[in-house]
Amino acid sequence: MEVPSGVKEVEVFQMQEQAREVEEKGQSEQSNTPTAHDADAPRGKEFGGGSENVDPSAVGDVAHPEEDSSDLTCSICLEVLWDPIVIPSCKHTFCRNCVIKSMHSSPNGQQCPNCREDILVDPLTCKGDGVLQEKIELSLSAACLEGRRRSAEAELEELQKMMVHAFPIFYMHPGCRPGQRVQLYLFERRYREMCKRIAQTDNFFLFMANQPSSGQLATLVLLQSASCDLRDNYHVTGMAIKRIKIDQVWIDESAYGLFYGKFTSSENLLSSGDMIVNPTEPPESAEMEVPVELPVFHMQGGSCRRGQPVSLHMFERRYRALARIVSSTNKMFIFASEQPRCGSRGIVVRVTHCSFRSDGTANISGRGIEEVCMQHLSEQSDYPGLVFAKCHLSSPDGLAALHEASRSSPARPRQSQAGRIIGTARTSCSASCVLM
Repeated sequence: MEVPSGVKEVEVFQMQEQAREVEEKGQSEQSNTPTAHDADAPRGKEFGGGSENVDPSAVGDVAHPEEDSSDLTCSICLEVLWDPIVIPSCKHTFCRNCVIKSMHSSPNGQQCPNCREDILVDPLTCKGDGVLQEKIELSLSAACLEGRRRSAEAELEELQKMMVHAFPIFYMHPGCRPGQRVQLYLFERRYREMCKRIAQTDNFFLFMANQPSSGQLATLVLLQSASCDLRDNYHVTGMAIKRIKIDQVWIDESAYGLFYGKFTSSENLLSSGDMIVNPTEPPESAEMEVPVELPVFHMQGGSCRRGQPVSLHMFERRYRALARIVSSTNKMFIFASEQPRCGSRGIVVRVTHCSFRSDGTANISGRGIEEVCMQHLSEQSDYPGLVFAKCHLSSPDGLAALHEASRSSPARPRQSQAGRIIGTARTSCSASCVLM
Protein backbone atom coordinates (compact mmCIF):
# COMPACT_ATOMS: atom_id res chain seq x y z
CA MET A 1 0.00 0.00 0.00
CA GLU A 2 1.50 3.30 -1.01
CA VAL A 3 1.65 6.09 1.58
CA PRO A 4 0.23 9.32 0.37
CA SER A 5 2.82 11.97 -0.25
CA GLY A 6 1.00 14.39 2.07
CA VAL A 7 1.38 12.05 5.01
CA LYS A 8 5.13 11.81 4.49
CA GLU A 9 5.46 15.57 4.44
CA VAL A 10 3.55 15.84 7.75
CA GLU A 11 5.72 13.22 9.42
CA VAL A 12 8.87 14.84 8.15
CA PHE A 13 7.65 18.19 9.47
CA GLN A 14 6.88 16.67 12.90
CA MET A 15 10.23 14.97 13.05
CA GLN A 16 11.97 18.26 12.25
CA GLU A 17 9.97 20.08 14.94
CA GLN A 18 10.82 17.44 17.53
CA ALA A 19 14.52 17.62 16.64
CA ARG A 20 14.43 21.42 16.92
CA GLU A 21 12.79 21.24 20.37
CA VAL A 22 15.35 18.73 21.59
CA GLU A 23 18.18 20.90 20.32
CA GLU A 24 16.76 24.05 21.97
CA LYS A 25 16.21 22.20 25.25
CA GLY A 26 19.81 20.94 25.24
CA GLN A 27 21.17 24.43 24.63
CA SER A 28 19.03 25.83 27.44
CA GLU A 29 20.27 23.21 29.94
CA GLN A 30 23.87 23.84 28.93
CA SER A 31 23.57 27.62 29.39
CA ASN A 32 21.92 27.19 32.80
CA THR A 33 24.54 24.76 34.18
CA PRO A 34 26.99 27.48 35.56
CA THR A 35 24.18 29.13 37.50
CA ALA A 36 23.30 25.89 39.19
CA HIS A 37 26.98 25.29 39.85
CA ASP A 38 27.38 28.70 41.44
CA ALA A 39 24.35 28.15 43.66
CA ASP A 40 25.85 24.96 45.09
CA ALA A 41 29.47 26.08 44.95
CA PRO A 42 30.50 24.66 48.36
CA ARG A 43 29.63 21.22 46.92
CA GLY A 44 31.71 21.77 43.79
CA LYS A 45 33.32 18.33 43.93
CA GLU A 46 29.88 16.71 43.91
CA PHE A 47 29.24 18.35 40.56
CA GLY A 48 32.53 17.08 39.25
CA GLY A 49 34.11 20.52 38.93
CA GLY A 50 36.58 20.15 41.85
CA SER A 51 37.58 22.89 44.26
CA GLU A 52 39.85 24.46 41.67
CA ASN A 53 36.79 25.40 39.59
CA VAL A 54 34.92 27.05 42.49
CA ASP A 55 34.68 30.82 42.52
CA PRO A 56 36.49 31.95 45.73
CA SER A 57 34.05 34.81 46.26
CA ALA A 58 31.19 32.30 46.42
CA VAL A 59 32.86 30.18 49.09
CA GLY A 60 32.99 32.89 51.77
CA ASP A 61 36.00 34.39 53.56
CA VAL A 62 38.39 31.50 52.96
CA ALA A 63 40.17 31.46 49.63
CA HIS A 64 41.49 27.92 50.11
CA PRO A 65 38.58 25.82 51.44
CA GLU A 66 40.62 22.68 51.34
CA GLU A 67 42.56 23.90 54.44
CA ASP A 68 41.26 23.02 57.89
CA SER A 69 40.31 26.35 59.50
CA SER A 70 39.26 24.97 62.90
CA ASP A 71 42.52 26.22 64.45
CA LEU A 72 41.96 29.69 62.93
CA THR A 73 38.67 30.39 64.72
CA CYS A 74 38.36 32.70 67.74
CA SER A 75 36.21 31.11 70.43
CA ILE A 76 34.92 34.54 71.53
CA CYS A 77 33.60 35.99 68.26
CA LEU A 78 33.43 32.60 66.45
CA GLU A 79 35.06 34.14 63.37
CA VAL A 80 38.45 33.74 61.74
CA LEU A 81 41.14 35.07 64.09
CA TRP A 82 42.60 38.49 63.44
CA ASP A 83 45.75 39.89 65.08
CA PRO A 84 45.82 36.82 67.36
CA ILE A 85 47.44 36.90 70.81
CA VAL A 86 48.29 33.89 72.98
CA ILE A 87 47.47 33.85 76.72
CA PRO A 88 50.78 32.82 78.37
CA SER A 89 49.24 30.93 81.29
CA CYS A 90 47.05 28.58 79.22
CA LYS A 91 48.16 29.03 75.56
CA HIS A 92 44.64 29.77 74.33
CA THR A 93 44.47 32.11 71.33
CA PHE A 94 41.99 34.91 70.64
CA CYS A 95 41.63 38.04 68.53
CA ARG A 96 43.36 40.96 70.20
CA ASN A 97 40.19 43.07 70.13
CA CYS A 98 38.15 40.22 71.59
CA VAL A 99 40.48 39.92 74.59
CA ILE A 100 40.37 43.68 75.15
CA LYS A 101 36.57 43.67 75.12
CA SER A 102 36.46 40.63 77.39
CA MET A 103 38.84 42.14 79.96
CA HIS A 104 36.93 45.39 80.21
CA SER A 105 33.31 44.31 79.91
CA SER A 106 32.78 40.86 81.43
CA PRO A 107 32.67 40.10 85.19
CA ASN A 108 35.65 37.73 84.86
CA GLY A 109 37.53 39.96 82.47
CA GLN A 110 40.93 39.27 84.01
CA GLN A 111 40.60 35.56 83.25
CA CYS A 112 40.72 33.46 80.10
CA PRO A 113 37.17 33.00 78.70
CA ASN A 114 37.89 29.31 78.03
CA CYS A 115 39.59 28.02 81.18
CA ARG A 116 39.51 30.94 83.70
CA GLU A 117 43.29 31.10 84.01
CA ASP A 118 44.60 34.60 84.83
CA ILE A 119 45.44 36.49 81.63
CA LEU A 120 48.46 38.34 83.15
CA VAL A 121 49.18 40.37 80.00
CA ASP A 122 48.05 43.70 78.61
CA PRO A 123 46.22 42.80 75.37
CA LEU A 124 46.68 46.33 74.09
CA THR A 125 50.48 46.19 74.09
CA CYS A 126 51.50 42.53 74.15
CA LYS A 127 53.13 40.97 71.08
CA GLY A 128 50.84 39.08 68.70
CA ASP A 129 51.38 35.68 67.07
CA GLY A 130 52.96 36.71 63.77
CA VAL A 131 53.22 33.18 62.37
CA LEU A 132 49.54 32.50 62.92
CA GLN A 133 48.59 35.90 61.51
CA GLU A 134 50.54 35.14 58.32
CA LYS A 135 48.71 31.83 57.97
CA ILE A 136 45.38 33.62 58.40
CA GLU A 137 46.22 36.21 55.74
CA LEU A 138 47.15 33.47 53.27
CA SER A 139 43.79 31.80 53.84
CA LEU A 140 41.74 34.92 53.04
CA SER A 141 40.89 36.44 49.69
CA ALA A 142 42.37 39.86 48.91
CA ALA A 143 39.04 41.65 49.24
CA CYS A 144 38.21 39.94 52.54
CA LEU A 145 41.72 40.58 53.88
CA GLU A 146 41.47 44.31 53.30
CA GLY A 147 37.97 44.49 54.74
CA ARG A 148 38.95 42.58 57.86
CA ARG A 149 41.99 44.76 58.44
CA ARG A 150 40.00 47.99 58.17
CA SER A 151 37.28 46.66 60.46
CA ALA A 152 39.76 45.55 63.14
CA GLU A 153 41.64 48.86 63.06
CA ALA A 154 38.43 50.85 63.40
CA GLU A 155 37.23 48.66 66.28
CA LEU A 156 40.57 48.95 68.10
CA GLU A 157 40.45 52.72 67.78
CA GLU A 158 37.02 52.78 69.40
CA LEU A 159 38.16 50.42 72.15
CA GLN A 160 41.09 52.67 72.98
CA LYS A 161 38.74 55.61 73.33
CA MET A 162 36.56 53.65 75.73
CA MET A 163 39.29 51.83 77.63
CA VAL A 164 38.10 51.35 81.22
CA HIS A 165 40.38 50.27 84.07
CA ALA A 166 39.56 49.29 87.65
CA PHE A 167 42.23 49.01 90.36
CA PRO A 168 42.31 48.77 94.18
CA ILE A 169 42.94 51.97 96.12
CA PHE A 170 45.39 52.57 98.95
CA TYR A 171 44.89 55.89 100.69
CA MET A 172 47.09 57.64 103.23
CA HIS A 173 48.13 61.24 103.71
CA PRO A 174 50.00 62.86 101.97
CA GLY A 175 49.74 60.55 98.92
CA CYS A 176 52.47 60.59 96.28
CA ARG A 177 53.43 62.31 93.04
CA PRO A 178 54.27 60.92 89.57
CA GLY A 179 57.90 59.93 89.31
CA GLN A 180 58.35 59.18 93.01
CA ARG A 181 59.45 55.88 94.43
CA VAL A 182 56.87 54.43 96.83
CA GLN A 183 57.71 52.18 99.79
CA LEU A 184 54.95 50.86 102.04
CA TYR A 185 54.64 48.54 105.00
CA LEU A 186 51.09 47.18 104.87
CA PHE A 187 49.54 45.41 107.85
CA GLU A 188 45.79 46.06 107.54
CA ARG A 189 43.86 43.02 106.36
CA ARG A 190 42.35 44.77 103.34
CA TYR A 191 45.75 45.97 102.14
CA ARG A 192 47.30 42.55 102.60
CA GLU A 193 44.53 41.27 100.33
CA MET A 194 45.27 44.12 97.92
CA CYS A 195 48.91 42.99 97.66
CA LYS A 196 47.87 39.45 96.84
CA ARG A 197 45.48 40.61 94.14
CA ILE A 198 47.68 43.11 92.34
CA ALA A 199 50.65 40.73 92.37
CA GLN A 200 48.53 38.13 90.55
CA THR A 201 46.96 40.47 87.99
CA ASP A 202 47.95 43.89 86.63
CA ASN A 203 50.63 45.00 89.13
CA PHE A 204 48.87 48.37 89.43
CA PHE A 205 47.09 50.12 92.28
CA LEU A 206 45.86 53.65 92.97
CA PHE A 207 47.37 55.85 95.70
CA MET A 208 45.23 58.63 97.18
CA ALA A 209 45.86 61.10 99.99
CA ASN A 210 42.33 60.98 101.46
CA GLN A 211 39.37 58.62 101.64
CA PRO A 212 38.37 57.88 98.03
CA SER A 213 35.34 59.37 96.32
CA SER A 214 34.29 59.80 92.69
CA GLY A 215 35.82 62.74 90.84
CA GLN A 216 39.01 62.87 92.91
CA LEU A 217 42.55 62.63 91.55
CA ALA A 218 44.68 59.57 92.28
CA THR A 219 48.21 58.47 91.40
CA LEU A 220 48.66 55.24 89.45
CA VAL A 221 51.44 53.14 91.02
CA LEU A 222 53.23 50.25 89.32
CA LEU A 223 54.14 47.48 91.78
CA GLN A 224 57.82 46.56 91.48
CA SER A 225 58.28 44.20 94.44
CA ALA A 226 56.25 42.79 97.32
CA SER A 227 57.55 40.56 100.12
CA CYS A 228 55.61 39.01 102.98
CA ASP A 229 57.09 38.72 106.48
CA LEU A 230 56.38 36.13 109.18
CA ARG A 231 53.32 38.06 110.37
CA ASP A 232 51.80 38.00 106.86
CA ASN A 233 52.42 41.74 106.49
CA TYR A 234 53.82 43.15 103.23
CA HIS A 235 56.81 45.30 102.32
CA VAL A 236 55.90 46.93 98.99
CA THR A 237 58.00 48.94 96.56
CA GLY A 238 56.62 50.69 93.51
CA MET A 239 56.90 53.64 91.14
CA ALA A 240 54.28 56.38 90.84
CA ILE A 241 53.41 56.61 87.12
CA LYS A 242 50.76 59.26 86.43
CA ARG A 243 47.82 61.21 87.80
CA ILE A 244 44.34 60.12 86.79
CA LYS A 245 40.76 61.15 87.64
CA ILE A 246 38.56 58.54 89.31
CA ASP A 247 35.17 58.15 87.62
CA GLN A 248 33.62 55.66 90.07
CA VAL A 249 34.49 54.35 93.54
CA TRP A 250 33.09 51.33 95.37
CA ILE A 251 33.97 49.01 98.26
CA ASP A 252 34.68 45.31 97.74
CA GLU A 253 33.35 43.61 100.87
CA SER A 254 34.96 40.32 99.84
CA ALA A 255 38.32 42.09 100.26
CA TYR A 256 37.55 43.26 103.82
CA GLY A 257 36.43 46.76 102.82
CA LEU A 258 39.04 47.46 100.13
CA PHE A 259 38.23 50.49 97.96
CA TYR A 260 38.25 50.14 94.17
CA GLY A 261 38.36 52.92 91.59
CA LYS A 262 37.38 52.90 87.92
CA PHE A 263 38.67 55.31 85.29
CA THR A 264 38.85 55.65 81.51
CA SER A 265 42.17 55.95 79.67
CA SER A 266 42.75 56.23 75.94
CA GLU A 267 46.46 55.40 76.12
CA ASN A 268 48.83 52.79 77.45
CA LEU A 269 48.97 52.95 81.24
CA LEU A 270 52.77 52.92 81.17
CA SER A 271 53.08 55.97 78.89
CA SER A 272 55.41 58.48 80.48
CA GLY A 273 53.68 61.70 79.45
CA ASP A 274 52.76 62.58 83.04
CA MET A 275 55.94 61.37 84.72
CA ILE A 276 58.71 63.56 86.12
CA VAL A 277 61.69 63.56 83.78
CA ASN A 278 64.14 62.73 86.58
CA PRO A 279 62.31 60.46 89.06
CA THR A 280 65.45 60.04 91.20
CA GLU A 281 65.54 63.75 92.05
CA PRO A 282 64.45 64.17 95.70
CA PRO A 283 61.16 66.04 96.18
CA GLU A 284 61.06 69.48 97.71
CA SER A 285 60.82 69.06 101.46
CA ALA A 286 58.23 71.84 101.75
CA GLU A 287 55.77 69.73 99.80
CA MET A 288 56.44 66.50 101.69
CA GLU A 289 54.70 65.29 104.83
CA VAL A 290 55.44 61.66 105.65
CA PRO A 291 53.42 59.77 108.29
CA VAL A 292 55.32 57.70 110.85
CA GLU A 293 54.57 55.94 114.14
CA LEU A 294 57.17 56.22 116.90
CA PRO A 295 57.52 55.21 120.58
CA VAL A 296 57.26 58.05 123.09
CA PHE A 297 59.72 58.79 125.91
CA HIS A 298 58.12 60.95 128.60
CA MET A 299 60.07 62.86 131.23
CA GLN A 300 58.06 65.43 133.16
CA GLY A 301 59.78 68.79 133.00
CA GLY A 302 62.47 67.46 130.68
CA SER A 303 63.86 69.75 128.03
CA CYS A 304 64.58 68.90 124.42
CA ARG A 305 64.69 71.24 121.44
CA ARG A 306 65.35 70.87 117.74
CA GLY A 307 69.08 70.59 117.08
CA GLN A 308 69.87 69.92 120.74
CA PRO A 309 71.98 66.86 121.73
CA VAL A 310 70.21 64.32 123.94
CA SER A 311 71.76 61.76 126.33
CA LEU A 312 69.53 59.43 128.33
CA HIS A 313 69.96 56.48 130.69
CA MET A 314 66.90 54.24 130.42
CA PHE A 315 66.17 51.85 133.25
CA GLU A 316 62.36 51.55 133.32
CA ARG A 317 61.07 48.38 131.69
CA ARG A 318 59.02 50.25 129.07
CA TYR A 319 61.97 52.45 128.08
CA ARG A 320 64.36 49.53 127.91
CA ALA A 321 61.86 48.15 125.38
CA LEU A 322 61.97 51.52 123.59
CA ALA A 323 65.77 51.26 123.35
CA ARG A 324 65.51 47.80 121.79
CA ILE A 325 62.92 49.05 119.27
CA VAL A 326 64.80 52.15 118.10
CA SER A 327 68.12 50.29 117.88
CA SER A 328 66.64 47.70 115.53
CA THR A 329 64.26 49.81 113.38
CA ASN A 330 64.21 53.47 112.33
CA LYS A 331 66.35 54.81 115.23
CA MET A 332 63.87 57.53 116.16
CA PHE A 333 61.56 58.26 119.08
CA ILE A 334 59.51 61.16 120.42
CA PHE A 335 60.68 63.10 123.48
CA ALA A 336 57.67 64.47 125.42
CA SER A 337 58.18 66.86 128.34
CA GLU A 338 54.57 66.35 129.52
CA GLN A 339 52.16 63.43 129.74
CA PRO A 340 51.47 62.33 126.11
CA ARG A 341 47.98 63.07 124.89
CA CYS A 342 46.30 63.60 121.55
CA GLY A 343 47.27 66.96 120.10
CA SER A 344 50.25 67.50 122.41
CA ARG A 345 53.65 68.21 120.94
CA GLY A 346 57.02 66.55 121.24
CA ILE A 347 60.49 66.46 119.68
CA VAL A 348 61.55 63.64 117.36
CA VAL A 349 65.01 62.43 118.42
CA ARG A 350 67.34 60.75 115.93
CA VAL A 351 69.40 58.14 117.81
CA THR A 352 73.11 58.15 116.98
CA HIS A 353 74.28 55.69 119.66
CA CYS A 354 72.61 53.02 121.78
CA SER A 355 74.34 50.59 124.16
CA PHE A 356 73.03 48.12 126.74
CA ARG A 357 74.50 47.29 130.15
CA SER A 358 74.63 43.87 131.75
CA ASP A 359 71.65 44.75 133.98
CA GLY A 360 69.50 45.40 130.90
CA THR A 361 69.47 49.18 131.14
CA ALA A 362 70.40 51.27 128.10
CA ASN A 363 72.31 54.44 127.29
CA ILE A 364 71.03 56.43 124.31
CA SER A 365 72.57 59.44 122.57
CA GLY A 366 70.94 61.43 119.81
CA ARG A 367 69.81 64.83 118.55
CA GLY A 368 66.43 66.53 118.28
CA ILE A 369 65.49 66.93 114.61
CA GLU A 370 61.86 68.09 114.41
CA GLU A 371 58.90 69.18 116.53
CA VAL A 372 55.73 67.21 115.80
CA CYS A 373 52.10 66.96 116.87
CA MET A 374 51.08 63.57 118.31
CA GLN A 375 47.82 62.65 116.56
CA HIS A 376 47.05 59.07 117.55
CA LEU A 377 48.22 57.33 120.74
CA SER A 378 48.10 53.61 121.48
CA GLU A 379 49.74 50.88 123.55
CA GLN A 380 50.73 47.35 122.61
CA SER A 381 50.45 44.26 124.74
CA ASP A 382 54.02 43.32 123.78
CA TYR A 383 55.36 46.51 125.38
CA PRO A 384 53.35 47.25 128.57
CA GLY A 385 53.23 50.92 129.48
CA LEU A 386 55.02 52.12 126.33
CA VAL A 387 53.04 54.65 124.30
CA PHE A 388 53.23 54.87 120.50
CA ALA A 389 52.24 58.06 118.67
CA LYS A 390 51.52 58.74 115.03
CA CYS A 391 52.81 61.98 113.57
CA HIS A 392 54.06 63.53 110.31
CA LEU A 393 57.66 64.39 109.42
CA SER A 394 58.17 67.30 107.04
CA SER A 395 61.51 68.97 107.84
CA PRO A 396 64.63 68.23 105.74
CA ASP A 397 66.32 66.62 108.77
CA GLY A 398 63.28 64.45 109.50
CA LEU A 399 62.89 63.27 105.92
CA ALA A 400 66.62 62.61 105.59
CA ALA A 401 66.63 60.54 108.78
CA LEU A 402 63.58 58.57 107.63
CA HIS A 403 65.10 58.01 104.21
CA GLU A 404 68.35 56.73 105.73
CA ALA A 405 66.49 54.47 108.16
CA SER A 406 64.35 52.98 105.38
CA ARG A 407 67.46 51.89 103.50
CA SER A 408 69.03 50.16 106.49
CA SER A 409 66.00 48.38 108.01
CA PRO A 410 62.28 47.81 107.33
CA ALA A 411 59.58 49.49 109.35
CA ARG A 412 58.57 47.79 112.61
CA PRO A 413 55.46 45.63 112.25
CA ARG A 414 52.56 47.45 113.88
CA GLN A 415 49.44 45.51 114.78
CA SER A 416 47.00 47.90 116.38
CA GLN A 417 44.40 45.20 116.93
CA ALA A 418 46.69 43.64 119.57
CA GLY A 419 47.01 46.88 121.54
CA ARG A 420 44.96 49.49 123.32
CA ILE A 421 44.03 52.74 121.63
CA ILE A 422 44.49 55.67 124.00
CA GLY A 423 43.05 58.37 121.78
CA THR A 424 43.18 60.05 118.42
CA ALA A 425 43.37 63.60 117.23
CA ARG A 426 42.17 62.96 113.66
CA THR A 427 41.95 60.19 111.08
CA SER A 428 44.88 57.88 111.70
CA CYS A 429 47.27 56.55 109.09
CA SER A 430 46.93 52.98 107.97
CA ALA A 431 50.53 52.06 107.16
CA SER A 432 54.13 53.13 107.48
CA CYS A 433 55.22 54.86 104.30
CA VAL A 434 58.43 56.27 102.83
CA LEU A 435 58.31 58.34 99.64
CA MET A 436 61.59 58.99 97.87
